[in-house]
Amino acid sequence: MVPTSKTLKALVILVGGLAGAAYTSLTYAVLPEGDEWVWPNFETTEAKKGTLETEYHFDYRQSNVRDAAYLPTIDKEKADYSTPAKAFMSRMSALQHVDYDWWLAAWDEPSRALFQAQAIQMGRDQGYWTDLWQTQFSRSVIQIARQIEYQGYVIFTYRVMAEDRKTDIGGGFEYPIVFKQQEDASWRVSLDLRRDPLLQHSPWVSGRSRTEVALP
Repeated sequence: MVPTSKTLKALVILVGGLAGAAYTSLTYAVLPEGDEWVWPNFETTEAKKGTLETEYHFDYRQSNVRDAAYLPTIDKEKADYSTPAKAFMSRMSALQHVDYDWWLAAWDEPSRALFQAQAIQMGRDQGYWTDLWQTQFSRSVIQIARQIEYQGYVIFTYRVMAEDRKTDIGGGFEYPIVFKQQEDASWRVSLDLRRDPLLQHSPWVSGRSRTEVALP
């Protein structure tokens, strides 16, 4: 796979304009005519809509798998987190073996804590996840689609296929998984990018190199 450098341009639009609305993040306030926004009361102009546009660039490097490639399944004693690819193999093997503790070990500590807190909040215990994996992963193979390098993170995307390697049993989705290098040089799954625009818009799937987001 030969990586190519790409950019997602996100145009963030801050809109101010309904009568009575004011945005402290802008350099002006939009207020209705006659409103007592300063004392003593002065005559004001009619309120008009204003828009501030800010453009952000998200640069990344992407490698696509040329032909169908499938991730080998390994046993727990062979788990290896020394490279992003080996960590990816270990993580997905934990799912295919329906091994909850092994799966948890593949996370970095902050992400593991965040996942566990959210799971408790949603009432999803270990049994919930292992039942899900038994259905979706225990008789599956993982088809590798892409590798993306972004701000020190490595993102792999994959599809979940049946054992015949012809039937997509993952709902037709291309799933991303993010790896981050730790202080001990190992690579672990990270949730750091869960709110990052690049991952949310996934231009490698959508095919878009530009997107607009309107902030209220």
